[in-house]
Amino acid sequence: MRAQRRALSQQYIQQKAELARAPLTELLKHYQPTYVASYKPMENEFDVTICDQTLSAFGCQILYPRIDRDRGELDFHLGENFTKSAYGFLEPSPRAPKHQPDIIICPFVAVDKNKRRLGYGGGYYDRICAKYPQIITIAIGYQFQSIEDFGAEKHDLIFDHILLF
Repeated sequence: MRAQRRALSQQYIQQKAELARAPLTELLKHYQPTYVASYKPMENEFDVTICDQTLSAFGCQILYPRIDRDRGELDFHLGENFTKSAYGFLEPSPRAPKHQPDIIICPFVAVDKNKRRLGYGGGYYDRICAKYPQIITIAIGYQFQSIEDFGAEKHDLIFDHILLF
């Protein structure tokens, strides 16, 4: 699945990202969030930077994940002074203001028919969403990331909403 994603053209990535604007706007109208956690895509993950533009236009404060290694948990900070993490993704400065999101747009490798998330193996999103079950979770990705079953475990995150294009 990751190899298939890496093979995508930039034109394909941009075309699919544009399709996410309208359904994301409908979810924003429904939930009226103040803080929304997004992420900086890598390895041809779904280009949520266009979604970030929609969030900004809607008046949301955009947060980005940062791993707190001491606690083994994700924190979400306003996007300032990004640096590459040990896992290879861009994360904001630890000095940037930290907030709890109302909504998390989660990166993922695959999602199954029961809305379960297959992530990258660290369990960070699974743990933070289990700790704060009131946070709304959204998967935005490619249609080919939907699979019948991947042998999910009971701790795997179940998305509230899945938008595939």
